[in-house]
Amino acid sequence: MMYLLVAGGGFIVYVKVGFMQYCPGPFLPGYHRVTGSIVMFICYYTFYKACTTDPGVINNKNHAKKVAKVYKYDGAMYTKDNECSTCKYVKPARSKHCTVCDVCVERFDHHCVWINNCVGRKNYKWFLGFLFMHVIICLYGGTAGLIIFYGEVMKKNSEGARFINKTTGEYIDPSLIMHAKYFFLFEQKMFGAVIIICLVMTFALGFFFMYHARLAFCNETTNESFKKEDLQKKYDFEDKTL
Repeated sequence: MMYLLVAGGGFIVYVKVGFMQYCPGPFLPGYHRVTGSIVMFICYYTFYKACTTDPGVINNKNHAKKVAKVYKYDGAMYTKDNECSTCKYVKPARSKHCTVCDVCVERFDHHCVWINNCVGRKNYKWFLGFLFMHVIICLYGGTAGLIIFYGEVMKKNSEGARFINKTTGEYIDPSLIMHAKYFFLFEQKMFGAVIIICLVMTFALGFFFMYHARLAFCNETTNESFKKEDLQKKYDFEDKTL
């Protein structure tokens, strides 16, 4: 629900203001109405698939026949005598019990609150697609928003628009900072907020996507990276005590 509120509400504001009022504009062709909408709907599709795809829930039917044979026990992070206290069977290698969903999941990565689902072997590709597409839409929305803002600045400058100091009555030739304050704080507060959120989330989601892309390249999960850190700390402590 939080995702739908943020992504859906932001897109509605973008359509009503960015597309309907400023597109086409001085530097933003009209076709961006279509391309921007297509990219956004692809984002919604990856969100839907990441939410609804089975992450790889382990049950009594598939445990012994298939799941337990997929990955080998390494004797360190995963051992053959590690039984799940809730599901009451030996946990397959690289699996983990999710306390939120109350199930064991194949190649468990983490539980994602944004998709309200575990991220595991079967839906990991959709989770990566979800991250990647939202990096693209945030970059798209932020860049298009800045282009719209710049177009408005050039339009007002060409019309000879000036600001007035209400205290002194003096007319002031506007600077870029003055234009930004007027546009983002007075003329288009909601649209300006969406642009800023897009720019911030481009970097935040980009970093998160690169982190998961590196894990995927190394054939590692978030859960395993934490386990490795814990094991390393344990071995370092044992070495010091010896």
